[in-house]
Amino acid sequence: MKFEVPKVFPPLTEDEKLLIHESIEIYDGFVYFHRVPNPTDASVVYSTTHIVRLLVEKKYTSLIVDFTDRSLVDHRLRRAMLSRASEMASFVTDVGIVLDGNSFRRIIIDFFVRAYIRRHTCNIRFFATKSEAISGMSTGT
Repeated sequence: MKFEVPKVFPPLTEDEKLLIHESIEIYDGFVYFHRVPNPTDASVVYSTTHIVRLLVEKKYTSLIVDFTDRSLVDHRLRRAMLSRASEMASFVTDVGIVLDGNSFRRIIIDFFVRAYIRRHTCNIRFFATKSEAISGMSTGT
């Protein structure tokens, strides 16, 4: 069985776009994104496109992606997310990933990050909290 990333899907509503914009924060030197609670193919495409636009406009190469308080998605959507993340990786050199204490999730996400993002020679760091990630990305530690 082959899993394919859909090419056509319903457009986002204005409320869905607003939720994505509220999930993104711009700091000095990096963009922070707290993944939306119930992502769809359309929200993945929209959010990654918007994040890349911000990175390019600000001339930033650092990104924090926060997965805390978010459930795992099915394989097809995870693959779509990773495909978009892989494309986004060409715009970043440093990625901070915030994960909660669930070791199973950390293993799964670390596996996929190694497979899809690290091949772009990005420096990947994992953090337990948003504040640790912001501090670490701000100081480079």
